[in-house]
Amino acid sequence: MPTWFATFDGVFFLGVATTFFGVVTLIIKKCSESRCEDCSVCYGMIKIHRNVMLENEEKELELENNVNNINNQI
Repeated sequence: MPTWFATFDGVFFLGVATTFFGVVTLIIKKCSESRCEDCSVCYGMIKIHRNVMLENEEKELELENNVNNINNQI
């Protein structure tokens, strides 16, 4: 009988490791992009506080820049 490591060769483990590290990288990237001011998981029973005012200000600045770019092109 073949053993489990003969059935799953190096390519399989390389694929699993690549997928795992890719998912971890995406999770870290999304966490760093979030606008959370306070995050407590276990003791706060998953409590996340976000500063929405900063997000709104950034969106307003982006809209103003887009309008200015359109006006400059006209």
